[in-house]
Amino acid sequence: MKGKFHLLVSGALLALSLTSCMPSSGPSVNADKTQLYVGVYEGGLESGSYYKIAQEFEAKYAETSFEEGKMGVQVMFSEGRYSDPLSETIHGVSEEIFLDTAASALKFHSKDLILDVSDLYESPMNYDFVKKETDPANPDSTLFKDKIRADRLDYFQEDDGKYYGVPGYSQFFGIVYDIDMFNQYNLFFAKNGGFVTSSSDERSPGPDGDPSTTYDNGLPATYDDFFALCDKIVSLEMTPIMWGGTVQEYVNSLLSALACDFDGKEQTELNYNFSGTANTLVSEVKADGTVVYKDPTAITASNGYELYSQAGRYHALSFLERLIANKKYYNASDCTSLGLTNLDAQEQFLYSKYSSSRKRTAMLIEGSWWNKEAAGVFSAMAAEYGEQDSQSSRNIGLLPLPKATAEKVGEKFTVLERAVGDGFIKSSIPSFKINLAKSFLQYLYQDSSSKTCLDLDSQTRPVEFALSDTEYDALVPWSKTMYDLKKNTIVATSFSDSKMMRTYSSDLWYAPNLWNSTVSGATYTYPTYAMINNGVKALPYFEGLSTYMNKVVWSSKFSAAF
Repeated sequence: MKGKFHLLVSGALLALSLTSCMPSSGPSVNADKTQLYVGVYEGGLESGSYYKIAQEFEAKYAETSFEEGKMGVQVMFSEGRYSDPLSETIHGVSEEIFLDTAASALKFHSKDLILDVSDLYESPMNYDFVKKETDPANPDSTLFKDKIRADRLDYFQEDDGKYYGVPGYSQFFGIVYDIDMFNQYNLFFAKNGGFVTSSSDERSPGPDGDPSTTYDNGLPATYDDFFALCDKIVSLEMTPIMWGGTVQEYVNSLLSALACDFDGKEQTELNYNFSGTANTLVSEVKADGTVVYKDPTAITASNGYELYSQAGRYHALSFLERLIANKKYYNASDCTSLGLTNLDAQEQFLYSKYSSSRKRTAMLIEGSWWNKEAAGVFSAMAAEYGEQDSQSSRNIGLLPLPKATAEKVGEKFTVLERAVGDGFIKSSIPSFKINLAKSFLQYLYQDSSSKTCLDLDSQTRPVEFALSDTEYDALVPWSKTMYDLKKNTIVATSFSDSKMMRTYSSDLWYAPNLWNSTVSGATYTYPTYAMINNGVKALPYFEGLSTYMNKVVWSSKFSAAF
């Protein structure tokens, strides 16, 4: 197959390969300018937006002197695996600003490693930190803090009212689907039942039950619909869904997304803030599948193990059981192969459109950044087959997840935002650069910059901005998907300033740590392996979650945060 690209990454780092990727080589230092050193997490996006934004920022201060004998600023990007171990070396590296990291701003603040940026949050977007005056060319007087989604704003604000850090891209897991394929083979549901027979047929209102929100129209409203769709795809001698065998954590993350959509924002966020009342804990699952709930239960850090019996987890595992049970729905050798990475899966998914040795595949389990990660494959396909297979033309979307039960149809799609992406300024930045650094962060969150990130990287932050119809129509398909997601969903975030999340962040959001189950004395990390290799069913796996993470284990593991 032409256009094959490989990247070998360890499982733990792969799960973090979420954000912008800057080339390690770049322009040489211009000794006539002041350098601002920016580190960006090395990941899957191959971002172009930051360079465009930086060029605009440099032009803004081209005639401003920050050091004697120098004029203007030069933004110097570098890439790295910026995670919590950076706390040991942050003052010894050249980078002064860090973006989209896998490090916790709150942890770094607790060690006095990063700068207080409260004045950034309390200032209007048209305040110029360098010139210390309002910029007459910028009409946006919105306070920086009013640009940020409220729950993420709370995350960066300490008890003393001060702010540390800024949010990175919002990142989600889900099911990618080939819209072109759905159109070609009439895979959308019709308004009056069954599937459409032509592109002109009116589609069903989708899982949100609202025909006016067209982004989900014609897509499966329930799990039953989803598997009816899979059956139709199989009848066409095609494969419904795939994922990389080396990234079973992607399926774990999909399970968390399905659980979130069932439980909703408030109940899902108990898993990160440990403060509130759990209303979806399961007491019993009857033989007919009916779920009986426990009485409402107050949740604190000390009894967080109770959340392993949330109904969303059971329904998500039931979805997976139905998927695994029919070997025609997926290629088991691919999905368990230690030789098929997430990048290989992306390539196979895209190339299946033309492959003579592999059935065309309709869906792929992936993260919201995958489209840019697969840029090389899109380019190779466009060169081989034509512009219709380029990244700007191939029409692929993120499936609004179907509802577990018919009673849930009509509820808005609730997505789970992953707890990675913090940005911050290190506290040891030279004092003469502090206002320059704040100005750069502010510039990143201008509406124009948000649009650039969406346009060039197909990514959004938890920032308020709106597109005109003309701007929306000019976007590539995946950028439209990300904007639709931003507009039409409820976001449950795993960002929390709880002591539990500050102390044990990766234990609480990293997918391989979230679905451990003990069934008949055997412990599993990945439900896929348990079901494919050992025939484990959803209910015993669900019950095994609480067996594995019981009160004794929970206390021994997390008691330092009680």
